[in-house]
Amino acid sequence: MVGENNLKFLKDLLDFNNLIRDYDDINSLYEDINRFVTDKLNINEAIIFSYPKKREHVLGRHIEQQFRHVWNKKNIEKFYKVEDIHKLLEKVINKNNTHEEIVIDNQQLFSRPLGEDGHQIYFIIFSLPLKSIEKRKYIDQLMQAACKEFIIFKKIEGLGKENQLIHIDDVTGLYNQRKLQIDLDNSITKYNKYNEEFCILFIDVDHFKRVNDGHGHLVGTFLLSEIAQILRNTLRDEDLIYRYGGDEFVVIIPNSAANIGKSVGERILKSIKERDFEIKKGNILKLSVSIGVASFPKDAKTREDVLSMADQMMYHAKESGRGKVCLSNEALKKEED
Repeated sequence: MVGENNLKFLKDLLDFNNLIRDYDDINSLYEDINRFVTDKLNINEAIIFSYPKKREHVLGRHIEQQFRHVWNKKNIEKFYKVEDIHKLLEKVINKNNTHEEIVIDNQQLFSRPLGEDGHQIYFIIFSLPLKSIEKRKYIDQLMQAACKEFIIFKKIEGLGKENQLIHIDDVTGLYNQRKLQIDLDNSITKYNKYNEEFCILFIDVDHFKRVNDGHGHLVGTFLLSEIAQILRNTLRDEDLIYRYGGDEFVVIIPNSAANIGKSVGERILKSIKERDFEIKKGNILKLSVSIGVASFPKDAKTREDVLSMADQMMYHAKESGRGKVCLSNEALKKEED
């Protein structure tokens, strides 16, 4: 029992505190937290979620769309009932507090804060029998250490981003095509290691040549930077945005299936179509975009193929009328019909 070996637990906790120097990505931290609670405390696996700091971005949506399932998504139904998780998530979002709990069938389901970055608040969900007072005490001690590790990692991660100017597009401030290739490789590596699927959005501004021809390239450059800002405001901090070239943009949405990609694409399209772009005082332009969505590994098995599939779906959106979001399986189904 944990209570009979408090000194060993404290030693294990000290060892956990010393692991940060060996982490090469945040998933390693999540794995160590999970390994700790399963091996040392002998309880169900932990699950990690996040939600936006700006709650107005998610309020009114279905509970599953208000949160991002950050880590251990594949095991949620193995260790928990989805409806129980939803009850706890509703309590977290309604109170805007990641330190919440509910009791279900002699089990206590509770959340603990992990930390935050630019736009997201992260927290962990655990499950314990009601009478496991000692184990709960140890979890709270573990979380104190985990929060420190999370903050350190995010600071190190931030310093790394400052050194990535070689990967930044001068016009938009977004990542460039060189960084896209690196991140696609990293995303595929994550899938192979953690089974985290991801999806790609390929975005092209409709009739942009007319804008350049009719208003000049300075206006075109201004509009590209404005669209880049809309993308930043619409997407989450962990989503990766790139200027692919000309008036084309690419987005990598981590740990998400194609249907999530389509939903994100529709939000982007709506935000751009509703925007009044003032190019001169009183001179307003309206724009739209065509978006193609593809997922890895469902739609493609290589870096080149998943990007090519998203590109093809973007052209399919243009050919079917522009100002649309086209998903690969939906496009293929229409062709079969």
